Order: sequence, then structure tokens, then C-alpha cells
Amino acid sequence: MDDIFDNLRNLTPNSERPCSKCGLPRNRDKGSYCRGCATLAAKESRDRKKLSLVTENILTNNQKQCSRCDNFRTSYDRYCRECRREYSRQWRKNHPLTPEQRKRDSARSYTKELVKRGKIAKEPCQNCDSLISEAHHPDYNNPWNVIWLCRSCHMKHHKMLK
Repeated sequence: MDDIFDNLRNLTPNSERPCSKCGLPRNRDKGSYCRGCATLAAKESRDRKKLSLVTENILTNNQKQCSRCDNFRTSYDRYCRECRREYSRQWRKNHPLTPEQRKRDSARSYTKELVKRGKIAKEPCQNCDSLISEAHHPDYNNPWNVIWLCRSCHMKHHKMLK
């Protein structure tokens, strides 16, 4: 029994023991790390907790992470909203629209805005009277001139034009 107490007395005081992570002398009596390693350990612990919360949130809400910045994204997109915007801006700079494509794009968006504001009423298909219809522009210079066709009639119309 005396041997156990002798061994306990021979142990160095807590403040003189080296850091269990880096081996340098510690500056305080509490804990087993020096000040620098204790700071790093606390940061690693916070990061682990943060990561576990993120992982738990992904699993519970069926959300996925952006492949660029690790923010949340919708399940069908590759990037989050901010990264997607940046990607689109870069892509558009490298792939500019031709004048014909720009004319078509502006006519479509102008017509969409006219429908949204109620200036043009969306009508059923002119061929088959289907209620689900889309706008066809015979002339892209006049976005007010629209023929309303369902998808199948619209494709047939374009085949006839070729």
C-alpha cells in the first residue's frame, strides 16, 4: 500500500507536466494541453459540432451541399443560388448571344411580361383548343403578335415551316 502512495508523491505537479499534444510545457494547472493546443482543440471541437449539425440538417431536411462553397442547395441543382448566379454570369460572358438569339430572347421575355401584366390574355390552343398553351411568335420584331399553340401543335407547326 505504501508503494502506491510513494508513486503518487513522485509524480510531477500538474503544471510541470508537458502538453499531451505537442510536448511543450503547459502554462496552467487545468487541462492537459498548452494554451496554443487548447485553443486549437477548442476550434476543432466547434468545427466538429458545426459539421455534425450541418450533416444532421442535411439528413433530416433532405438538403444537399453546393459543390463549390458547401452552402445548402436544392436537390436538383449542382450549385447554391449565389454560385449558380456567378456560374451563369461567367458562362454568358464566354458564350454571348447572337443578334438573332438576342431578338428572340427579348421578344419572349417581353411577351411573358405582357401576359404577367395582363396586356395580352393567354388563350387556348388555336388548333386543338387545349387549355395548356404556349406563345408562338411568327415575327420576333413584334412581340405583341402571338399565336397560342399547345406543345404538340407548336412542334407540328415548326416542322411544317422547315
